[in-house]
Amino acid sequence: MLDSEQIAYFVDYDIPFPFELRVNDVIVAGGTQAGPGPETLNDYILESGEQSVTLRVWAPDDYNGGQLRPRDILALTEAGDRPPTLYMVDKRTDEFKKLRALAFAPVDHNLPFVEQTWHFNAEVPYTLEGWRSSEDLSLWDREELEQATVARFSELRNLLNSGDGKGFVDELAASNEELFVSNYFPRKKRREFVVNLEEVYGSLKGLVPPVENYRIRIMGSGRAVTLEATGKYQGHGVLTTEDTKEGTVYLISVVLHKPKDSKELEVARITGWITGMEIE
Repeated sequence: MLDSEQIAYFVDYDIPFPFELRVNDVIVAGGTQAGPGPETLNDYILESGEQSVTLRVWAPDDYNGGQLRPRDILALTEAGDRPPTLYMVDKRTDEFKKLRALAFAPVDHNLPFVEQTWHFNAEVPYTLEGWRSSEDLSLWDREELEQATVARFSELRNLLNSGDGKGFVDELAASNEELFVSNYFPRKKRREFVVNLEEVYGSLKGLVPPVENYRIRIMGSGRAVTLEATGKYQGHGVLTTEDTKEGTVYLISVVLHKPKDSKELEVARITGWITGMEIE
């Protein structure tokens, strides 16, 4: 593949239930408040070769006793014009190619959730370091890992809550660089992207909740870790923030790793969405 090629992979979907989309065992999108796709996968594809994509869908507690019916699972595959589907696109020509449908195997009984993994081959003109050589966090003492993870998330939370958008975005430098490379950002777009992030994250002063009510989760074949919120924003990052004045929610999910030459956990990936608040 030539370096000039700009091949991107993405999943399109419109799923009416809470869900989670993982690529190579790292969360890309999902949660109780997640909206429709598409979702670009490139910065989770570290190099050419075989990749995995996993989709997990679950029933809300207030839906059919927390159970998906067989027809619900079938409907996911037939979701109107947007069933979960993996695509490849050449960004220079906008030529799309359908790689495969992400169709769940049929079932004949109710289930609280359904999860399935598919594999595909990707060819990309870049190589990312990501978490490939990071420490295997699954080998850490669980209590030690939780303490280190909570401490790092608390540092990130304090930057956000103090309104230090630039300081927070500085913590994302390595992650953003790999986002730019894998998604073929031109130089001007990179700077505009960073300035916009600084403005958005700097607007959260005094709004970010403390790091509580979470569950720790190891992913990336043991080489990455995150804290997920429990309760209302189950499946989203623990830094998820409500702005009741504006009626918006900032869904902020951070994945950490520990490069072998680093003394602390660092940001491997971050995903963020802004959505409207649900009125209860």
